[in-house]
Amino acid sequence: MNRITPEDVGRRVSVRRRLNPDGAPAEFGDVVGELIAWDGGVLTITRKDGSIARVAERTVAAAKVVPPVPVRGPSALPPEVLAAASDRAWPAVEHADLGHWRLRAASGFTRRANSVLPLGDPGMPAAAAVAAVRAWYAERGLPVYFQTVVGSDADLFLAGEGWPAEAPTIVSTARLAAVRDRATPPGAGRSAAGDVGGEIAVEAAVEISEAPDAAWMARYNRAAASGPAAEAAWAVVAGTAAGEGAAEGAAGGSPAGASGTVRHAFASVHAAGAGPGRRPGHETGGKPGHEHEHEHEHEHEHEHEHEHEHDAAERTAGGPGADVPIAIGRVSVDLGGTTGRGGAGLRVASFTAIETDPAYRRRGLARAVMAALTDHALRAGATTGLLGVEADNEPALRLYEGLGFTEHHRYHYRREP
Repeated sequence: MNRITPEDVGRRVSVRRRLNPDGAPAEFGDVVGELIAWDGGVLTITRKDGSIARVAERTVAAAKVVPPVPVRGPSALPPEVLAAASDRAWPAVEHADLGHWRLRAASGFTRRANSVLPLGDPGMPAAAAVAAVRAWYAERGLPVYFQTVVGSDADLFLAGEGWPAEAPTIVSTARLAAVRDRATPPGAGRSAAGDVGGEIAVEAAVEISEAPDAAWMARYNRAAASGPAAEAAWAVVAGTAAGEGAAEGAAGGSPAGASGTVRHAFASVHAAGAGPGRRPGHETGGKPGHEHEHEHEHEHEHEHEHEHEHDAAERTAGGPGADVPIAIGRVSVDLGGTTGRGGAGLRVASFTAIETDPAYRRRGLARAVMAALTDHALRAGATTGLLGVEADNEPALRLYEGLGFTEHHRYHYRREP
């Protein structure tokens, strides 16, 4: 008996299929793994070993949802593995490898893309490595920042040298299937108006594209208006900057972020696609997203969107830019794993650039965007969700906790004194 439906995409399933549907006697085989897609009458299942099985729906004799395999979850991954995945999701225009320290530059666009990411040993004494770092950034006219996991060797060394810390950030992970379930709960479609401080439920027609356009970038409030920083913003956000400068390693070796294939997707919601009384979360090519009736819905920004040291061109959805979306989001799906300790086989979706027009906040748009991006990532084969939020952004932390994200580790930036 078939006990699963397309709604079970993202769950672990056991499927018994007939191997010779037109022959006799009947022969059967079992496939157990994560159901990552169900399209055109074909079930796509990822086995534990990473291999993919495609099962024609007409051959399914029985199927059921089974408990997740008892293996280490994302919470057991070393911080440097997730830091490497985050680096691949937000690629700098230029980078150099100093042993297992990654030096990144992007004309000053965001601290993340203009800081050193220690992923291991630099291959030389720390003091000498810091001197090399200073010289590299001086050549580019940029200040020196380190993005360090709190309490790591690099963090403790820099603290001892008097480098102040700023922008403390919480890195959280989740199983994507759980996020999808929480973002699209049963009973969706009911208006939440008046249930949570007068918050209004709207339908959000979430459009997914493979690249940002000018309207999307206009909503992204950290995109500079012109000059080298604007060009860098496009390259970083679109992901086209990945790979430049890879041959500039000063001490050999490849950091954990050096491998993996990343595909980016961009979500947009336009004002014409959001209105009271419609079901939140309809999207083109994905699964509807809905809001929990008893959760405050605050749209907010991820950690790199709080980086105020660079000017940003604020644009609204009115006037000449009327096509500017009222809400956006970005996900980077990395199926290549990483060479870092414990990262083999990691299939991660990094969420960034979740923004909403202030005039449209508290309507469930951030949740709808997350639902659409999560569904896209699941269909692409990702299993783990990853995001970073500044520690003082309590509304954002509440939203993502409600979606199933839990704290993994913390980092901050160490600034040259």
